[in-house]
Amino acid sequence: MIAFNSQASFQRGIGAPGLLLILTLLGSIALVGVRLWPVYVESFEVSSILSALEGEMSGRNASRSDLRQAIERRFQVNNITRVRRDQVTFAASQGGTEIVIAYEVRIPLIANLDLVAHFRKEALIRQ
Repeated sequence: MIAFNSQASFQRGIGAPGLLLILTLLGSIALVGVRLWPVYVESFEVSSILSALEGEMSGRNASRSDLRQAIERRFQVNNITRVRRDQVTFAASQGGTEIVIAYEVRIPLIANLDLVAHFRKEALIRQ
């Protein structure tokens, strides 16, 4: 025999406020991801440029001006626009020249809110 509950049964599931909250959170995460994606792709390009330069120029006794020209040429070919010339520094190191590229990128998010990403890439060009 089946017994019926005389009390009203409760619905289960998500209501409109809960659905709106979930959609807002997912939209915010998607917005941040869309804004940061090009910045991180460019950062990976800078890393690959430094790695390639490290392999190509090591052992050639390249001067700092030669290294700077090679970096600027590769930045131009790969359309690296967020790294300025003054953010690329060279320092004498034990066994070669150390190249450090340290830069910061600000991306507008909403109204007066910005996303800030800091990057520091290093390579050692052996002499």
